[in-house]
Amino acid sequence: MLGNKAAIVVEPNIRKQDIKPRIPTIATAKTVSELDPTYAATNLQFRRFTAWNIQRAMSLFAQGRVMTQFTWVDQDAYAAKLRTSPEAEPLRQFARTTWGTARCQTVLGF
Repeated sequence: MLGNKAAIVVEPNIRKQDIKPRIPTIATAKTVSELDPTYAATNLQFRRFTAWNIQRAMSLFAQGRVMTQFTWVDQDAYAAKLRTSPEAEPLRQFARTTWGTARCQTVLGF
């Protein structure tokens, strides 16, 4: 059993990782659609899973970002880069096309 003290040490790293894997999740889905368009177009389970995974992570990030135990220095800047940086525009466009504009606005903020 870890106990409360160990959990406090471990959990901030878990929360910190909640948003970071979402960019690779979007990029992986984008790569799959480029390398195997038929799979991406016909595999509804893959699209639903990635959408759920991103939504869950962003929900956890939103909850954890206001808790002092889970904050990290660049958390808001990292999220803002996904939402606004020119380099992330291909990912944003792919996400909108794949999961819909409304869902991206609600879940990802773009």
